[in-house]
Formats: sequence, structure tokens, C-alpha cells
Amino acid sequence: MERVERLVIIADNMSEVKEVQPEPRDISSEIMAILEEDSDYKIYDIGKFLETVKAEPALSLSLKYKDLSTAQWVKSFVENPEAKSKGQKRTAAIIATADQMNEAGNIFASGVKWIDADKLEETEESS
Repeated sequence: MERVERLVIIADNMSEVKEVQPEPRDISSEIMAILEEDSDYKIYDIGKFLETVKAEPALSLSLKYKDLSTAQWVKSFVENPEAKSKGQKRTAAIIATADQMNEAGNIFASGVKWIDADKLEETEESS
């Protein structure tokens, strides 16, 4: 079912009005599946998939660091001017080591969230 909702306005006692952002649709598994394909058309396939979710009000993406070009694509996903002009909110996070983060520093300075892979592994090991 396609969600077409935009911002929901909630009035509390008709005196306060606050904006509530819709919950973003997580497209991580779809994007990871495309990136894992043995295909020369990955970027085309990702673009084709993104066309199917262009009506979603918000998208989120979380990937493990693969290489610099994939990280650059994630940055362009977040900064996409066409999506912004249509009001679609996009957020992304990359799970990377400190060395990988330093290699792709400007990616993380532009709004892509960095999740420290080393700390994530420590947390998983202590569980």
C-alpha cells in the first residue's frame, strides 16, 4: 500500500499546533540487495527502485561501508535536489571504522551519519 501522507498537523486543545514528521520508510535491505548483485547496472537498478518510492514522504538508509564510491552515492542520495524539491526527507547512516570514516570524511560532514563499527562490535560482543 502506497503511503501518500505528508506532514501531519496535530492540534492540542486547539491552542497549540505542532508538526509531526512521518516515520521514514527504511530502504536499507532493498538497496543492499541491489549492491550485492553481480551486475554492471547497479546504479540504474537503484534509480529504478527509487522511482518506486518517490511518493514516500521520508526515506532512511543504513549501510555498512563498502568503498568510497558507495559512500559518495549515499551522500548524493541524502542531498538529492529533486527529492528535496518534492518535500521528500532523506536520512542515511554508514557503519564504518574510524579509518574508513577518515577516508570518506567529507561524506560524513555533509549530513550522512557515522556509526562507529568498532563500538558497534564491542556492544554486540558484550551482549
